[in-house]
Amino acid sequence: MRDSDKAYETILKMLLHEKLRSGEIVDEKALLAELQIGRTPLREALVRLAQEDFIQVLPHKGMIYARFDLNDLASMLNIRRELSDYLVRQVVRRASEEDISQLEKLVRGYFSENAAINRRSYMEFDIAFHKLFDGCSGEHFLCAVLAKFLMMTYIAMMPFIDDFTYDQKRVRQEYLDMVDSLRRRDTEQLTRTLISHNSLFSIQTGNP
Repeated sequence: MRDSDKAYETILKMLLHEKLRSGEIVDEKALLAELQIGRTPLREALVRLAQEDFIQVLPHKGMIYARFDLNDLASMLNIRRELSDYLVRQVVRRASEEDISQLEKLVRGYFSENAAINRRSYMEFDIAFHKLFDGCSGEHFLCAVLAKFLMMTYIAMMPFIDDFTYDQKRVRQEYLDMVDSLRRRDTEQLTRTLISHNSLFSIQTGNP
């Protein structure tokens, strides 16, 4: 992996874990010290993050980590929901038995090791699950779009994380239901479960 790609991934993880915060000024010197890379790969990573809207460029002022509010969060969840039908059809058509086994192993492994869900570890697990699940579609452009919106969703959630509620048993069961529906190639049930899964967090946005 190139240094610029490593920097890109690391900065996203730092945003996810609130080591960097939305609205803060991008401090290139601090990032260079933290990441131990050269200025050129760091700039390449920052340009990519700006192109993908994780960073906002302010003319004559520099860059800040993009701010997201609850309306943005609702919009991102709606986009994922609208794309679910097409995604599921492709996943059902193309997922191999090995892919399905890997998904089940990932789910059972996470929940067996985590008696109580830690929100931040859960986010990393959910991102890993969707990377594998979405990747079964073979739709690389769609996967990139969905991965971007999922990461934005979690970054947007961070300031409101204590306001989000979910039932651990329901969370675990919905992952297992998705795996089971995929194994049975049940497109309709998998679509319903995925849409329900995307609404696991109770979000008070004031929007319908």
